[in-house]
Formats: sequence, structure tokens, C-alpha cells
Amino acid sequence: WGRGAPRRCRELAEELDALRERQDKGGLGLHSLGLAFTKLLDDWPEEFKALQVADVALAFAVPTAAAELAGWRPLQNPDEGFVPFAPWKKLTAACAALGRGGASVSGKPLLRGLVDAALLPRLRAAVVEWSPRDPEPCLRLVEQCRESMPSDVVDDVAEQLVLPRLRMEIDAWNPRVDRASPHLWVHPWLDLLGKRLDVLWAPIRFKLSSCLERWSPSDRSALEVVKPWQLVFDPANWEPLMSKVLSRLEVSIAAMPVRPDGQDVGPVEDLAAWVGVAPASGLAHVLDAALFPQWHKALRDWLRAPGCDFSEVLQWYQGWKALLPAELQEEGIVQQQLAHGLAVMRHVMSSGGAGAEALPEMPAAARTTTASTSDVPSTAAVEEVSMSLTDYLAEIAGEEGLIFKPKKALHNGKQVYQFGDVSVYVERTLVYASPKAGQAGDWRPV
Repeated sequence: WGRGAPRRCRELAEELDALRERQDKGGLGLHSLGLAFTKLLDDWPEEFKALQVADVALAFAVPTAAAELAGWRPLQNPDEGFVPFAPWKKLTAACAALGRGGASVSGKPLLRGLVDAALLPRLRAAVVEWSPRDPEPCLRLVEQCRESMPSDVVDDVAEQLVLPRLRMEIDAWNPRVDRASPHLWVHPWLDLLGKRLDVLWAPIRFKLSSCLERWSPSDRSALEVVKPWQLVFDPANWEPLMSKVLSRLEVSIAAMPVRPDGQDVGPVEDLAAWVGVAPASGLAHVLDAALFPQWHKALRDWLRAPGCDFSEVLQWYQGWKALLPAELQEEGIVQQQLAHGLAVMRHVMSSGGAGAEALPEMPAAARTTTASTSDVPSTAAVEEVSMSLTDYLAEIAGEEGLIFKPKKALHNGKQVYQFGDVSVYVERTLVYASPKAGQAGDWRPV
């Protein structure tokens, strides 16, 4: 210190008195006041620390900041209110370099004390009036805060001001009557708030799950509300939601009669709409438990019916197969069921209908009737099936290594085909073969 220290302290005190007079006359704003205290620190660093002028600075700044911010509209002009704090941010850093004497009496950094006393109350008042369904104004405000303030201030703004308002809006949201999904006003906060938003996922999931209790899958609006959360929810919230969706799809498909004529495929189309959102393995289990038992019964009953037209059966099979998206056809449990249906048709067709009473045993359905999301290994590949008996014969010939091609001949107006060393033609549901070479006789059904 030395002999000149008392004099320098008196000089600093006189400067503080002069600042007070200028402030009382309204001649100093928050920005100018911050610059003035920064100059005092530069000119009298040791005295600034000894006299704990940081506390004096805070006492000067709080009423000035409160008066200036009173007319500030944070949501309309977010940058305007942060500009006067710039010199105080630099002054706080300089005070910190002085050591303990650079902090305020409370032990807080100078800027933090000023923010708590003047800025946060003004921001809180603005955010209370803000509608979370219009996120853009508050997003700009928080972004400006992040550019202008230390991270701890930004954290408090997010956790004490923004998140409670979002939570209140979620609590007020009623998905049964409100068609505006909350993802429209929650997702814009993902970049700024990140993991802090995790506290919102459970209440949103509970509300969605409650609506799904009585949801009819024919109402596709549920898909539009649920889908945006697929990449946002953590597994603890997403998987229970999907379980609810799958159970409702299963109920809907189980109530759908499977019949060769006048088939309503709406419930299956409703299920297919969830491909890419619900797990494919879970959707496959729904088909296994709710659709395929009925489907196999309808197929067997039709094949046993007198005068069954095998061409129509093949077309029916192909229609059902085409109805299922490729993602579901790739699931092992679906492949197994379709392959069994094809095997049943081959068994009956190869016997000309005589084998309809002794059909291959139906495959066991899934062990549980509740749709599951566990993976099922592929056990059989679904074979391509034709749209007509001629294409079906071509498939059989290919498997047996036989030649199958049309000949330049007709019989009873029907195209004749070479099938190995035999000539055949197709009429409705029957295949007729010619007598072997050198033998007399009529064409006979095989």
C-alpha cells in the first residue's frame, strides 16, 4: 500500500460521490454506469478491491437497471434489454481477476447479482404472459440470452421460466378435443433445451396413452399425433405407447371377418399405415394372432367347397399378399403363415381337389395373443404365387426342371402347352393331359 494509499482511497470515494450525483440527476444509464465503474477499476485497482466497490456498483446498478427495463418488451425486442449489460459482463470478469474483493457481499459475481435483482424478474413477468403455442418470440429471447449472458443465467431462464410454462401448457392440452399436436410447439425447443425437455415426455405419453384406450384404428389422426414423437421419446415412454397401439390394432383385426367375397380390408390397411412407426415385429405378431387364424380357416373352407375355382383362390391369395407392405412380408412369422397357405393350395391343386379333406396342419399362432415387439427369426420364405393355373404350372415345371411352353396348337379352343413330355391345356380349375405318344384315348384331367 504505502503512504499514498489513504489519499487514493479518498480520491476513489470522491469519484463515487460524483457518480451518485450524476445518477441522481438521471444522467447515467446502466450501460454508462458500467463503463464508469470499469474506469474506476482501471484507475484504482487496489483501492477498488480494498473498499469493495463491487458492492457499491451493484447498489448503483440495480435501481438503474430496474427503471430502464421497466419499459422493455422482451418478447418483442429481445436484444434491446441485454445490450446495457455488456459492460457489466466485462466488469465482472475484471473483478474476478482481483480475487475475493471483486465479488459482491453475497459472494455472487457482480453480473449475477444484477441479473437476479433486475433482469430475471422482468423476464419472468414477460414469460408468464407468453403463450407456449407460439414458440418463436420466446425462442428468440432465450437465444439472445444465450449470446449475451453466462451459461448459468441461461440455465435458470430455461429451467425456472420456460419449462414451467411448457409444462403448464401440456397439462392443459386435451388431445381428445385439441387437434393441434404439442410437437408443433415443443419440438422447436429441442435444440435450445435438449435433455431438459425430458421431464415433459412422461406427461405427454400419459395423455396420448389415455386417448388410445378407446381409439379406433380407422381414425388415422392418431398416427399423425403419435408419429412426431418417435425420434424424441426415450424407450421408456415410446415402447408403452406402441404396445397400446398394437393392442388396439389387434382388437380391430380380430373383429374383421375374413371371407372370399366382399372382404373389408380396412383394418389391415389401418395396420399397414403404422409401418415405419410401430415396430415391424410387433405388427407381424398382430397379424399372426388376429388375422392368420381366420385367414387359414377361410382358405380351407373355400378349397373344400364344391366347384372351387382354383384360379380365384390364387388371385385371392395374391391380393392378400399384395396388401401387406414389404416390411411385414419380410418378417419371419408372416413368411411362415403365407408359405403355409401356399402349401395348402398346392396340396389341393396337385390332387385336383381330392386332397381337400386331408389338408396340412395349420401353423401354430404366436404363443401370446398380445402383440409383442420381440424379433422372430425367419423360418420359411414366402414363395411367389401366380395369378393363373398356367403360371402355377410354369412354376412347378421350373422347380422340377421340366420344359413348359405354349405349343402352336389348340384343343377345344384352348391353348395347348408342353409340360415336360406331355401336352396339357387348362379349362377353368382343371388341367387336361393328352394321351401318351402311341396311345389312343381322350384328354383326361390330371
